Amino acid sequence: MSITNPIFLLKENITIYQMQNAIQKQFKSHIIRGWHCILLLGRDEKELKKRRIKLLDKKREWKDSNVLISGTPNRILNEITRYLKIGVTYFTIYFPDLPDTTSLKLFAEHVIPNIRNR
Repeated sequence: MSITNPIFLLKENITIYQMQNAIQKQFKSHIIRGWHCILLLGRDEKELKKRRIKLLDKKREWKDSNVLISGTPNRILNEITRYLKIGVTYFTIYFPDLPDTTSLKLFAEHVIPNIRNR
């Protein structure tokens, strides 16, 4: 049967799909689900808005990016919880305001303790 034959291609796609499913089931416990993000935290929306404008003046490419997440500690906690619910267990977080430690401190004081309690 020719590889350009639609029936052959359909059978091949089903076979590949079945193989992928079998592999995922067999190695499910070994699959690492990770999330990489850039977090900018503020105590409240007013402070956050100022900090976000200052940051985006320096890093314009982050303006329309889904990688940059900014918010209060509660919003960041909700976002991380959303990822935990879908099985993410590995997080890589970058704080773009370093050496200013505002985001890092807010994360350590308000987000991490609440993640541990969930």
